[in-house]
This record gives sequence, structure tokens and C-alpha cells, in this order.
Amino acid sequence: MPPDIDLTRGGYGGDIVEKMFKPFTAQYMDYWWHFREVLRTSDRKSTAHWRMKDGSAMSDGDHRKLIAVSQLNYAVYTGIAEALSFYDDLRLNAANGNIFYTRRAWKSLYSSLYGSFNAFCNLVYVVVFNESPFGTDPAKPWNQTPTTLLKRADKDPQITIANVIKACQSRLSIRDHLDHWWAIWTGFIQDSQTGRLDFKLDHNFKKGYILLEAELEVDWSKAFDAVQCAMDDIEGCADDFNSIYKEMARTGGALDKYLTDNGWYIDYSDFGYPHNGERPSP
Repeated sequence: MPPDIDLTRGGYGGDIVEKMFKPFTAQYMDYWWHFREVLRTSDRKSTAHWRMKDGSAMSDGDHRKLIAVSQLNYAVYTGIAEALSFYDDLRLNAANGNIFYTRRAWKSLYSSLYGSFNAFCNLVYVVVFNESPFGTDPAKPWNQTPTTLLKRADKDPQITIANVIKACQSRLSIRDHLDHWWAIWTGFIQDSQTGRLDFKLDHNFKKGYILLEAELEVDWSKAFDAVQCAMDDIEGCADDFNSIYKEMARTGGALDKYLTDNGWYIDYSDFGYPHNGERPSP
């Protein structure tokens, strides 16, 4: 299914990392780019296009908040980019049958994807609920976790993001298990027709599981293709992120409300085609 936004029409530029992975993100995360464009993200005060609606000077504290939001958004992207890079390592090492490097790339992929998910949940919490990116006490900065976001979202019937966040958590159960429990049964199985080595994941897997007799309980004919599962999880999380970015970045959405509630506005007057000095539209 083609993306809603044609990112080749102009605008929607980025740094070298953002451009390198744009073939993937333009397809699966076009509204990440739209959120970035609407916010006019910046990593420094001197180049920011953020203003106060009442015409007063924007404080350093306000700049810090919007720089933090910009950086959170960037962390969502770089986590996905890292996961895609580790996917390449996973695919190549699996093809060569190198079990140590294959498992290392596999775990690193899910750790990077989880980092992206955490940054995303933190960003959504800040923008949707108009909270500080530094937590309630600036002297003791505290990030908002996926669990915190779910608890808050479940209390508000107007917020419809809980199922999306839960879907991402389910995709990341491999990461939870690898980081908090023990190894997952995996193995290389040779395809009888092609002779290719496939990196397989035990079909019994669920978070926190234990096998009593692995040799008897693991049926490798039913095992999952761990490499394909990894890409499915990257694409699935990216799709889910995108659906929430779409709601946040639309005209009159959560991002516009977040800016308005804080007395901020964004100067688009120097935007060229396709925005032509106006707030970006898909």
C-alpha cells in the first residue's frame, strides 16, 4: 500500500542518517516525516523557528522543551535505523551459519527497536498529555515508559492508542525475554531443497518460558524463520508508530494542541514548495 505523503515532491529533508534510511521510512513512516516537518525540529536555539504567540521572547526553558521533543523524535528514527542495520548483519551472518554473530545481531536488532519504542512512548506521552519531557521534577529527570503511557491512556476514553502500544509490546517480547531472562532456543536448519541455512526460532517461544527437554520439545519443522520475523517486527512497529504520528501531526491534532496550550507557534514563512509559507499538509 503506497504511503499517504509523497516525500519526493519537495521539503521533508533530513541529515545524512535520515536520508540514508528514507527508502524504508518514506514507505512505512511517512507521518514521522510529517511530524518532523510540522514541528520544524531543531537541535539548537539559534536555528529554531519556534515563537511565542503573544510576541514575547521565548525562554531558554521553552527552547529546551522543544529541543527535547525534537531529539525524542530523532531517537525514534535512529532506533529504527539501527534495527535495520542490525537486520543486514543478521541476514548476512545467518546465511554464513555464524551462530555467535547471528545471535549478537539478532539481540542488537531487538534492543535498538525497543529503544525506538521507548522514545516513541515518551514522545507520545509528552505531546498528547502536554507533559514536560523531563518529568515532573526537572532536578530529577524521568522518562515516561510504555507502561506509564498505557496507564494514562487507559484512563482517557478519548485517547485510542492503547491497542497500538500493546501490539508493539507484543512484537518486542523477544527483547524482553533476552534482556530479562535467558537465551531463546534457536538453531540453523538447512533447507532440504535449496541447501540454504535458515536461522530458526523455537515455535514454543513465549516470554518467560522454560523447556524441560529441548531436544524432545522443539520441532524444527514448525520453527519460525527468525530473520523474517525480525523484519516483520520492524515493519509492524514502524506501521504502528506511523498510525499515531498521523493523528498527532494532522491539522488540529495533538501536536497543534500541544503548541497552542503552551503559547507557542511555529514560523513557516520561509518554507518553500510544497508548503509555500504555510503549515505543512500531507
